Amino acid sequence: MKTRAGLALVFCIPVLSLLIIPLMPRPLFYMQPPIRDTVVDDRGKSVAGTVVVAIWRAEEGWFQAHGARPLDRQMAITDDKGEFTLPGWTRRWNAWGLNRRVLKTDQPEIVMYKFGYVPTLVVNNLKNTSKSLLIWQIEGPLVLKTLTGSPTDAYKAFSDHVGVLNPTMPSLFIGCEWQKFKPLFVEFDKQEQVAEQLGLIVRLEGEPVRPWYAKAEDNFKLQFPDRKPDCPGATEWLESERLKRKNGMSSD
Repeated sequence: MKTRAGLALVFCIPVLSLLIIPLMPRPLFYMQPPIRDTVVDDRGKSVAGTVVVAIWRAEEGWFQAHGARPLDRQMAITDDKGEFTLPGWTRRWNAWGLNRRVLKTDQPEIVMYKFGYVPTLVVNNLKNTSKSLLIWQIEGPLVLKTLTGSPTDAYKAFSDHVGVLNPTMPSLFIGCEWQKFKPLFVEFDKQEQVAEQLGLIVRLEGEPVRPWYAKAEDNFKLQFPDRKPDCPGATEWLESERLKRKNGMSSD
């Protein structure tokens, strides 16, 4: 009897799942209208040249049980008035089937950063992504705080918030998406270079000061010894950007 009951239970679980899953909210597609807003500093002054990245995270699997990852990333740069526009998209079809993809709540997330300012995350107020139309609910302007105090204090404040940049910065060695986000890497590298020059980077005793991207390349080679970068040239490009700054030249 126990064996039969066990078999019946094993049979019923998938059947019940098939009945329940179609009843769960799951739009056929998502539409994201353009997002327009303004970035100002803590005194209310517009901040030109701010890199603004929107991230739409998705969950996949039965009952959204695992795997939050970017469904999309888009970047814009504020103009002289601090204004930016993220294009969004007209229609993006949702994955069907049991291994479905659903946007997390509070999407999109917007990350703002410029050298000399605190990396800042702004989370949307949208609470229901069971609908196809995604609407940016935040009423601007968006505030970007200035790094203040000594260079050590400023770098500590930067380091305390740098984690919000991680989802916005694609790998320099896996895939080619990093090429679309060059302005963000430039702003990040400006801060890291200043910290290197002032000796603020934590390192082992006797270890030479090396750029963050050189260390990242070493880690990539260690993890994937037989793999070459999908789109080579990232470290060389960052080195050239540092040389341009040294010579007072503008970035690409």
